[in-house]
Amino acid sequence: MKSSTSPGIGVAMAVLLLLAGWYMATSGVGTAQLFGWLFLGVGAVSGLINVVLLLRQRR
Repeated sequence: MKSSTSPGIGVAMAVLLLLAGWYMATSGVGTAQLFGWLFLGVGAVSGLINVVLLLRQRR
């Protein structure tokens, strides 16, 4: 199945999610901190998946 975006853009979005999540998790309180940890988790998983897709695409 053809992907809708390139994995490189997915990696860039994952980095943005990780940075936003780190900021929210370390400086937020309550719900903001919870969403920061959620962003960190989603960013890490999506970044890993997109790196794998990027490496498979270049073969």
